[in-house]
Amino acid sequence: MAEKNVSKAVTLILKRFGKIPDLAVVLGSGLSQNFEDIRTIKTLSFNNIPGMKTAKTSGHPGMLKLCNYQGKRFIIQEGRTHYYETLNMRDVIWLTSLLCKAGVKKFIMTNAAGGLNKTFKPGNIMLIQDHINLMGTNPLLTRDVKTREFLDLSQIYSSKLSKAIVNAAKKERVTIKKGIYLAVTGPCYETKAEAGAFKSLGADAVGMSTIPEAICAFSHGKEVAALSCITNTLLSGREKTTHSKVLYTASKSSVKIMNIIKRVLKT
Repeated sequence: MAEKNVSKAVTLILKRFGKIPDLAVVLGSGLSQNFEDIRTIKTLSFNNIPGMKTAKTSGHPGMLKLCNYQGKRFIIQEGRTHYYETLNMRDVIWLTSLLCKAGVKKFIMTNAAGGLNKTFKPGNIMLIQDHINLMGTNPLLTRDVKTREFLDLSQIYSSKLSKAIVNAAKKERVTIKKGIYLAVTGPCYETKAEAGAFKSLGADAVGMSTIPEAICAFSHGKEVAALSCITNTLLSGREKTTHSKVLYTASKSSVKIMNIIKRVLKT
């Protein structure tokens, strides 16, 4: 049944969108906005994709869009399914796998994350240079990846695509931090002790997504780059973290992130 859903879903995406562009952009919590200079050509709701589990977390609209910016076509994935929502890694990487099979060649993934680096402030944008997976599971344990065993992740984040993002940010006069992203399952925010422990492991930011999708795309031979919007700082312990605050800070930074992506599209 699952393989049948894969075939049906890929066929649906191809029928709906036609020729699949090279780039797909995954927008995380609070980062989906109506960008006036980006034209939406066609849309596809997560609800209508066979086998797709609907994103239930607020700030994740659950929509796949074929878009055009100054003659450059690309896909925007508004929202994602988190592991804590279904406890099934297959659901988490389902859409990434489908897009890989449909013909996407490059992914820019984004997320909202808590800052562990003491120099980070809410609203900062961090380029993910590497990651630490503390989710307790791995997408390679599913059948929706191309390479299942012993995949070398030392070069998972494309230096070429990451460099393009850094150069685009400079042209947009957006400061880009660089660091290591750590993922946990959620849905709890971290204790002070956990935040300190994660920092001691070398993490600069922590979140609840992105790593499974990045591994999935990389297993299919795709280029992957990722950005974190730092929505709160975890080591100061001054303010209580809430999802509404996360969404608010992310929404304020969404234009900066999309301006970087638009600049990448023009190169």
